[in-house]
Amino acid sequence: MSVVGLSLFFASCSGSKRGSDSGSKAETFEEFYDQFYADEKFQRSRLRFPLEGYIVDLAGRTKWTQKNWAPLKNKVATLDRKKYKVFIKKETDRYTEKFELPDSGFAAEYRYQLIGGKWYLVYAMDQNL
Repeated sequence: MSVVGLSLFFASCSGSKRGSDSGSKAETFEEFYDQFYADEKFQRSRLRFPLEGYIVDLAGRTKWTQKNWAPLKNKVATLDRKKYKVFIKKETDRYTEKFELPDSGFAAEYRYQLIGGKWYLVYAMDQNL
């Protein structure tokens, strides 16, 4: 599957300060996560380019840009655990999720960080080998 194929998979499937600012309430990860996957405009507003991570395929590694970013459509937390191997780690100001389709060369990792009271996707790795 090419980078375009990986992007279509997600499309077809349903240096900053950490923590919150004093005096303002930090948004919950759950509120952010739901909106991040439901609203493409919101999703783009919570990415900071250059985004860390890569698209990895047979052609090599490609850095993320605003032009090659394909909006994420499926929450890793809701993937079928019988089909996908899923890892999720939630911390106070960090959330990491990884998944892979065993024996396929297809995997992904996403890291979110609480910055200034708001959650952002700060790392993405999509692999398709």
